[in-house]
Order: sequence, then C-alpha cells, then structure tokens
Amino acid sequence: MSDILVNVLFLLVMLFLTQLFLEVYRKEFTKKDIKLFVFLSGLVSFIFFVFFPFSSNEGINYDIRVVPFIVASLYGGPLASFCLYICGFFVRLCLGINETSWITASIYALIPLLTILFYHPFLKARRSQKLWISIGILFIHMFFSVLINNYMFHLEAPFNIILMGALIKLVCIILTVWTYEKIILNHHLKNELLEMEKMEMVSHLSASVAHEI
Repeated sequence: MSDILVNVLFLLVMLFLTQLFLEVYRKEFTKKDIKLFVFLSGLVSFIFFVFFPFSSNEGINYDIRVVPFIVASLYGGPLASFCLYICGFFVRLCLGINETSWITASIYALIPLLTILFYHPFLKARRSQKLWISIGILFIHMFFSVLINNYMFHLEAPFNIILMGALIKLVCIILTVWTYEKIILNHHLKNELLEMEKMEMVSHLSASVAHEI
C-alpha cells in the first residue's frame, strides 16, 4: 500500500510543479511550449514509475507508467507520444532484456497509434469529453495488454490483480486529466483577468488625460 501511495504522491508532485511553473511563467504558452513541457513531465513520470513499481500480495509487480504516457501523448501530440515510446523503451532496456521487455514494447506501441486517431478530437473536446477519451484509451490499452499476455504469451495474471491494477490506473488518470484541465483553466482565467485590469487602467488613464485637456 505504501508503494502505491508513493506513486500517487509523485503524480501529485508533478501536477504541483505544473501549477508552480504556470505561476512563474506569466505569458501565454505556445503550442511548442506545451508539447515540450508535457513530454518532459511525462518522461520523468514514466522513468520514476518504471524504477519504482509496487507489488501485490501475490508478489506480482505492476505500475502506473501508462497514465503519464497517455496524458503526455494526448496533450503533446503524436510526435511527443512516439518520442516518449522510444525513450521509454530504452529506459526499460536498462532493467535488462527478457521476454517481458518485448511484451511491454508491443503493448505500449498501441498508444502512439491511438494518439494519431484521437489527438485532434481531444484538443477540440470539452473537459468532460477529454476525460472520457483518456479513459477510453486506457481501457483499450488494458484490454490489449490482457489479450497479448493471456493468448499470445500465456502469462495469465489473477483476476483480482488485473482488477486492482485497472482501478488504480483509472483513478490516477481521472485525477491527472481533471487536475491538469483545472490548472490550465485557472491559468487562462488569470491571464484574462490581468488583461482586463490593464485595459481598465488604460481606460482610466485616457479619461484622466481627456479631462485635463
């Protein structure tokens, strides 16, 4: 349980750093800024979850690396998703090459492909729709993972382990997407408020100058 809390805490820390970065960065983000920041934060989270998985009572290790992978892919775009996949594959190689390495590589290759299909609809979607799109991709990934493990490599995991892992990933991706959307919304509202204050100051200054004239 403590390992799960550590992983969730790391997600919260990354979200806090996102909020902090937006507070420091006063100007509006460009698309390149967003994609670069999302890619780097996704990569850092991915590396952390690879090296710090959590274990079940049956001794099976699993992690939530798919959560930052999906979130970074949807907000960063297909290029960020593909780069994250390549970097993640090399990170996984640092732990050694075995049968599970190729299983993981084949399972996670699905996410860049899904990103190509859902990236533009995701950008145009409302906040609740973005949440459903990210959840949908997560469930497609998990279904594909069970299919490959059980029927291609005959690595059957207990149902309670699959269910617990699915619930943890579901909660984490809802928490991440919803909080990230709130952070971005607050950043836009703050910038709009600052612009309104500037316009009000200009209006008062113009009125004062007109009065003096």
